Amino acid sequence: MLQTSLGEQSRNVYDEDLIGSELFPIAKLAWGDYLCLNFHYDKNNPSVDFLDYEESYECDPVTSKIAETFQEFLSMLLSKNTK
Repeated sequence: MLQTSLGEQSRNVYDEDLIGSELFPIAKLAWGDYLCLNFHYDKNNPSVDFLDYEESYECDPVTSKIAETFQEFLSMLLSKNTK
């Protein structure tokens, strides 16, 4: 079962060598947060992660997983009537 509550998910911490190469922002959210593709664990099928601006430092981003894959994320956006 997929959890979407950010408060209940574990957080990932990255070093500066991964920014831009394994963590790729795809949307800017409110208050400086970002939605990102995370290539860290799977180079061919990235997860979709929430980048927390308040918890992150320069070259030290903190993320929470939203979906295991981009396709799974897209299906979360569809309403029950469109599936």
